[in-house]
Amino acid sequence: VEFEEDALNTFNYLQRDTINPFMPVVYSFQVASQIVRSMARTYGQWQNSECRQMAAELRSLDLMGAGRVSLDKLYSLPMSATYVFHESTEYLRLIGALDEGG
Repeated sequence: VEFEEDALNTFNYLQRDTINPFMPVVYSFQVASQIVRSMARTYGQWQNSECRQMAAELRSLDLMGAGRVSLDKLYSLPMSATYVFHESTEYLRLIGALDEGG
């Protein structure tokens, strides 16, 4: 939702000279298509930014620098943390992200 709101707010800001602030904004199909095309072009950059933030969060949990985070540490993050992970051990095993070696 944040990405979509930002895209719409950016569009409205760029059109501020042509929009009547006292009337509800109504978008034509052509304008809505333009907004969606713009979102499609920029979504990858926005999502990549989130991926980098998540990777940094996971690296901060890996104090040994081994590229691994113990499940108890992963699951014990406070609900106020930027990222809270809830993936089950079954799911982590299925995608090959669970290291069960000794």
